[in-house]
Amino acid sequence: ALALTFAEIKMDERVLEIVIPEQSSERRFSRWDTSLYIGNIPRNADEDSLKQLFSGFGVIIEIEIKEGNRGKKFAYITFAQTVYANYLFQCSRTKSYSYKGYKLVINRVTNNYF
Repeated sequence: ALALTFAEIKMDERVLEIVIPEQSSERRFSRWDTSLYIGNIPRNADEDSLKQLFSGFGVIIEIEIKEGNRGKKFAYITFAQTVYANYLFQCSRTKSYSYKGYKLVINRVTNNYF
C-alpha cells in the first residue's frame, strides 16, 4: 500500500491541499505522472515562452510542441517531479489560464501518448 503525504500550497491567500503518494522503491512513477497536455496554444508559441509561462509551477524538464488537425497547436510539458504537474493541474481546475488571448486547456496525459 502507498503511504500518502499532504502538501499545502498557498495561492492568493487560499490554501490548496494536494495529496501526494510517497515514492517508494516498489512503485516507479511513469512519465505521464509528471506530464500535462496543454491545448489551444497560439501558433506562434515556442518552447521558451511556454517554459516562462509555466516555470512558476515547478522545474520543467521538457516541452514538446505538436501540431494537430487544422493547424491547431498543443504541447506536452514534463515536470521534474509529480508534485509540480499535480500543482498545475489542480490550479487549472480553479482558475483558467490564457496565453496571448488563447484560453488554454490543461489536462493529464495518459499512457496512450508515451
